[in-house]
Amino acid sequence: MERSDMKTNIRVLLVEDDSIDQTAFKRFVAGQRLPYDLSVAGSVAEATAALGAAKFDIIIADFSLGDGTALDILAQAKDTPVVVVTGTGTEATAVNALKAGAYDYLIKDHDRYYLNILPITVENAIRRFKAEEASKRFYAELETKVKERTRELAGANRLLQEALVMAEAGLRARGAFLANISHELTTPLNSVIGFSQLLLDGLGGPMNEQQKNYAASILQGGNRLHETLKEIVQFAGLESGEMKLHTDRFLLKDFLKSSLLALNEKAAVQGVALSLELGLPPETELEADRAKLQQALFNLLDNAVKFTPAGGSVRVSARLIRNEDEKTIPHSACGIPHLEISVTDTGIGIKEEDIPRLFQPFQQLESPYTKKYKGTGLGLMLARKIVELHGGRIWAESEFGKGSRFVFAIPVERTAAKEDAEGLGDEGALRKGETDHDHVQTRNSLRR
Repeated sequence: MERSDMKTNIRVLLVEDDSIDQTAFKRFVAGQRLPYDLSVAGSVAEATAALGAAKFDIIIADFSLGDGTALDILAQAKDTPVVVVTGTGTEATAVNALKAGAYDYLIKDHDRYYLNILPITVENAIRRFKAEEASKRFYAELETKVKERTRELAGANRLLQEALVMAEAGLRARGAFLANISHELTTPLNSVIGFSQLLLDGLGGPMNEQQKNYAASILQGGNRLHETLKEIVQFAGLESGEMKLHTDRFLLKDFLKSSLLALNEKAAVQGVALSLELGLPPETELEADRAKLQQALFNLLDNAVKFTPAGGSVRVSARLIRNEDEKTIPHSACGIPHLEISVTDTGIGIKEEDIPRLFQPFQQLESPYTKKYKGTGLGLMLARKIVELHGGRIWAESEFGKGSRFVFAIPVERTAAKEDAEGLGDEGALRKGETDHDHVQTRNSLRR
């Protein structure tokens, strides 16, 4: 038999209490010139002694032995593959042997034809055993690497926190510093996130539950750190003056609904109800930088959901206000209508003395040593900067223990005066309706 992958003789322990079967086995090995270094034990006791004295590549054990069964051999041979043979066993016997760890199970026949398939059975059992051992070593190494990556990620988080504490110089210098360090951390972080996702997807092979938990922890921490770095890059761009507005026109209703949809899953998991109150016609359009304005609204919504306990609610409202009946519009925007968007929650609220600290960079109302809620303290500051880029203003109203209301207002211009629903089209943006006198726009359009 050709054995190109097994260079040395196979060390075989035959556990057989029948002397005739022992002799038949020895003759078969000799006759076939099998590369076996054969040792023979006639009982469980002799097998125990042999296993204590030498290392074997495989054990071939008769099921019924004078002082026990093959199950006793299996209980001892945890590091050696075992093939069980029997002439009297039943299907239940075979199942029990396989459940106990046997690699295969052969039935003795009167003419001993089973010996003809024994060599390939032995070879397959050894190959399977070696493959399993290699797999165990692989996953042991993988577990070590996962722990190392976890420590590296924890180190990266510590480095980031130290960087945030150190950044107390001028705003522009701080922005440049954070942009550099974020770039340096993003490249290795993408590898951590990518490979941990590959492991969870099973592309590196099967993992046990503990290994899956390690990989999931790496992915969760990596994604959290990635979101933190993204906020820092945005902050650096705002502080350096590199962030510009790119305006387009879009439906206000769709803008608000998509913002709520982005938080829908998180709110559902937390048991928080989301709702929308639109104080303008559903056809109203807004001209602004949608991506940046959506980021500002998302930050407000994310905070509202985060600080609202289960059973609470978060409501988004939008309306048009004028300076003659509102005191919230900046003085410089006197005479210009403003679109007001507010996020109201029934959360934990904010103490009156803490409200002035809102919208400042790296400000969190919790102590860093006892903090319960995750975050960098950049979300509200980024929202303020984005609203200010649009020429608007943002503020907060709150009652501690009852909830908060975060509001921003941006200046807009009305480019169409038809406000009633008469003649409104059923189709998309900028549809026009014809009257007896002229063409008039049938949508309200709000332009910055």
